[in-house]
Amino acid sequence: MAGDEDQLLYSFCGATVDAFLNPPVQESHKRVLRQSFRVPRAVHALASRWAETLTVREPKEYLPRDFDGEVRTCRDGHWKAPERILDDAEKYMAQGKTVMFLTACSYMLDPLKTALRAAGMPFHNPYRKQRSDWNPLRNSESGTSTTARMLAFLRPREDVWGDGAGEWNTEELRRWVEIVKSDGLLARGAQTSILSMSPDTPIGIELLDRLFEPAAAEQMVAVLCGGTLEECVRWLQAHILAAKRKPAEYPGAVLLKHGPRALFEKPQIILGTVHSVKGGEADVVYLFPDLSRAGMVEWSTPGEHRDSIIRQMYVGMTRARESLVICQPVSAWHVPMGVQ
Repeated sequence: MAGDEDQLLYSFCGATVDAFLNPPVQESHKRVLRQSFRVPRAVHALASRWAETLTVREPKEYLPRDFDGEVRTCRDGHWKAPERILDDAEKYMAQGKTVMFLTACSYMLDPLKTALRAAGMPFHNPYRKQRSDWNPLRNSESGTSTTARMLAFLRPREDVWGDGAGEWNTEELRRWVEIVKSDGLLARGAQTSILSMSPDTPIGIELLDRLFEPAAAEQMVAVLCGGTLEECVRWLQAHILAAKRKPAEYPGAVLLKHGPRALFEKPQIILGTVHSVKGGEADVVYLFPDLSRAGMVEWSTPGEHRDSIIRQMYVGMTRARESLVICQPVSAWHVPMGVQ
């Protein structure tokens, strides 16, 4: 067996510390990995004090990595009003740091997602890729994400694709044509023609004239070849189907505010619940101490119930490679971290 009972998060699924502690394992059969290669001294000191409050655990030697790090409180904002917290995080991001925002419950991330979208700031959760709301910029291999469709439309742009820029092939044309309005843009039967063509067929001027209305084709080519990147994005957004328009706003905002690389590179920001990032890490972790009503009941019940909350916050703390920032709570339903 391998594991750490201090980090047990899934007791509600049947996981138990008894797997390691009851009956006791002979000392000759134990091997403790004593050296952390992630947690710096300041974070280690707080996390260790926190773990020592567990009612059921086995004390063990556990050393921090050779880096001081920092633990501090951010008194500006909270999970319901995270804008000032984002301002604080941008100082780390400007230094090239990765930033992780962690809450106890997924609904507590909703205001943060809204603020990040409004600011056009890229974010993701690489440990929960199936959550599209946590991975809105995912550039899927299937090409069905809004980001992939926008990039397919922008294939002719050197300022987006660099040496990879060029004319569309049928597959790329299909990707973005599927989300735009046909009226006034596509010639009659164009959708059927596109589906019938080989995916790697290059779309030259002759095919464009056959697939698009003449005026629309002329305007589109003029924008793509001679317009600014913003004009290209606005042209596409103006022609997108009403049902697809909202999802296209965010990747467009990211592209215009942070440049094309932001749609290709891994975002600096990770957000998620503590449970979702177990095993993950970031240079800087913003930990929100708030609990749900059910969580507060657990915290108020001594023994295993309270221990489950202690372990949850311990895991959240120990995701930090350099800095741990404890955010302000919204109400009395929170865990007191004891950080000044």
